[in-house]
Amino acid sequence: MPIVKLRTTKFFSRTSFRKFPDKPKADIVEIYRRLVGGEIKISYRAILVKCCFHEEKTPSLALYRDTQSFYCFGCGKSGDIYSFVQGIKHCDFKEALKIIREL
Repeated sequence: MPIVKLRTTKFFSRTSFRKFPDKPKADIVEIYRRLVGGEIKISYRAILVKCCFHEEKTPSLALYRDTQSFYCFGCGKSGDIYSFVQGIKHCDFKEALKIIREL
């Protein structure tokens, strides 16, 4: 019977990856408050607000603090904190990064 050698893989911890020093630690809810404002409704996991990408009467934009992401149940727009600022301010990634740093 032949001996089968299994390939071993190395597992890297999260601390072994290079940290990005120029990536700011920002909260998506605080970014929403400062750029858009408006009423905030706290749900179980998400914070529901009125979507700033389309007109509506009831809150349908869910902001998730644990993943720093958003999803709109009305228009279907989703992404992270950087695409959120890009959508509001109509700018590229570098400009969004600069705006988040200034806030």
